[in-house]
Amino acid sequence: MFLVALTNSIGGFEQIVPDASLDDGKFTMIVVKTDNLVEILHLLTLVLNGGKHINDDRILYVKTNKLIAKPVDNRIMINIDGEYGGDAPVKFVNLKQHLEIMANTDEIPNDAISRQDETEDFRRKFVEGVEEITSDDINDDGIIGETKE
Repeated sequence: MFLVALTNSIGGFEQIVPDASLDDGKFTMIVVKTDNLVEILHLLTLVLNGGKHINDDRILYVKTNKLIAKPVDNRIMINIDGEYGGDAPVKFVNLKQHLEIMANTDEIPNDAISRQDETEDFRRKFVEGVEEITSDDINDDGIIGETKE
């Protein structure tokens, strides 16, 4: 699996690209080099714990301003922001500062901020569950799941 991102968020996960910058003219390409479900769950917990996945050997993490994705043997279907975007080959080119984005921050509802607590609770429960499956202290708190090591 590979991901190409402009921002820190992909699919609601806020730390997939922890060092994202909208004005650097770069995409971040992430290649996940495993299809093992337990290993993927472990990588997701590293994402939830501050983007620590970028240093994992099962991840290729590269900054680039241009990327061409070509299929080797099988069809590669491209997903662009949750929608089918055609089949590979596809070329991604970052047009640095091509769009100007403005927002009226006074119009953002206050309840959008309170959802952070719900996200943190979900993250904590997810990490505890994966720690129990893998028997690893993923978030370095000295606790595996709900018990001390």
